[in-house]
Amino acid sequence: MAKITRCEDARKYDFIVVGSGNGACAFLRQYLACSSGGKILVLEEGDNFFETSEITHQRNWTQSYAEGNIFKLHTAQTSDEIPILSGRACTMGGGGSINYTMIFESSDWLTKNLGHDQAYWDARKEELARSFERKDPTTNLTAVARHVKKKLEELDFSVNKENNMEIGKHVNDHILLPFGIYLLPQTLQVTLKDQYVSLFATTEEFADDNSQGEPTICNFDFFSGELGVLLYLISHLFLAFWVPNWLKFWMIRKPGVFNCLKRVSRTLVRILNALDDILWSIVNPFKMGKHQWNLISAIVKFNIAREGYYEPQPVCLVNENKKTKLYQIVLRCFEDKSRKNDPDFRVAETAIAKQIPLMESLGEKPHPIFQFLIRLLTRMPYKVEQIPNYINHYSRYDLLTEQHLSGGCVFGKALDLGLRSPKDTGKVLGSQNIYVADLSASPLPRVSPQMTAYLIGHHVATQITK
Repeated sequence: MAKITRCEDARKYDFIVVGSGNGACAFLRQYLACSSGGKILVLEEGDNFFETSEITHQRNWTQSYAEGNIFKLHTAQTSDEIPILSGRACTMGGGGSINYTMIFESSDWLTKNLGHDQAYWDARKEELARSFERKDPTTNLTAVARHVKKKLEELDFSVNKENNMEIGKHVNDHILLPFGIYLLPQTLQVTLKDQYVSLFATTEEFADDNSQGEPTICNFDFFSGELGVLLYLISHLFLAFWVPNWLKFWMIRKPGVFNCLKRVSRTLVRILNALDDILWSIVNPFKMGKHQWNLISAIVKFNIAREGYYEPQPVCLVNENKKTKLYQIVLRCFEDKSRKNDPDFRVAETAIAKQIPLMESLGEKPHPIFQFLIRLLTRMPYKVEQIPNYINHYSRYDLLTEQHLSGGCVFGKALDLGLRSPKDTGKVLGSQNIYVADLSASPLPRVSPQMTAYLIGHHVATQITK
């Protein structure tokens, strides 16, 4: 595919694709396979990450992902104006998911949100899976991954086998709760691949005691590695814990402040590592040198109970004598003033309580002094009775969301479902030739959304080429 830096005449092209993320990749592949020809122009902002071996092959993945040009912040807050550290990974063109533990959303969910029947989505999944030549992700696991898989199965977890007024109103993201820092058994050999363990677990939780209504899917991801490397990976997310809310507002609006504070976080990590080495040498004079901590940690993420929305900001961005209105992302997580009745609070509490035994089976608790330091900063629980205080504090000061923002142009509201005319699938209602084929076309899936993004692009291309 030829690369150009300037387009002289856009009218020469049959399709102009904005962005080269997951949805666009799947759209282009299917469109080119099914159409008879035509010229296509793909527009992409920024660096070409596809040719960066550190990212595409996970070599030095920790360092590459932690860089500022790989992770970008959204200006997100709650309806109570609590700032949320919400970002997106930019490792696959426009903003693809970093998750390589790829799993499809259920056909039932796709039918409800994108139209067609379950047989249709089963067929599209089969086509897409063949194009990926996917292998069983549970084979060729590392020692750490096999250790995690064994403990998950012992605890019965599921393991991964017109005027259009609707545009810009809908937005969804995951709530992301980090918790559990434990010491791996010394007999386990940790590899670079284990920084993001190549499997995850899911559970279904209900917001009430009667298990009524639609269950919330909770997704558990696992991270492991040497202390300094692991903390370097999450240095940008670490800012959610030690930076006060008033400073977070500046941080999410000013990239320079974000990058500066991230460097401060890394400096603190280096200082703590050096202090640990000194103390280790004092306590163990015959084993002087660096102390190797191999840790395992986990996050739980689940969809916010209430749909979020975009809100215009009072300030405008002036660019080349043009004013562009900016929008704040408002995510309605932990919105109920009564924490006891809030569905997000109840799901988080139940999910974490169930996972504490799992984490204790994966590794040992750190020394009580280190538990105290961890809880002093993050409130991360090591006991069930500590969970309510952690979630309450987290919901007021430390909110994180994942890199999986979705919505904005939802099928059936802003976009044509294509049920009457296949060639109109994904077309913005009221437009003549504008189509959307990415995660903004659907509510946030209940599982890792990478395959859903691919599937939406594949689906739109399948329909419009009929």
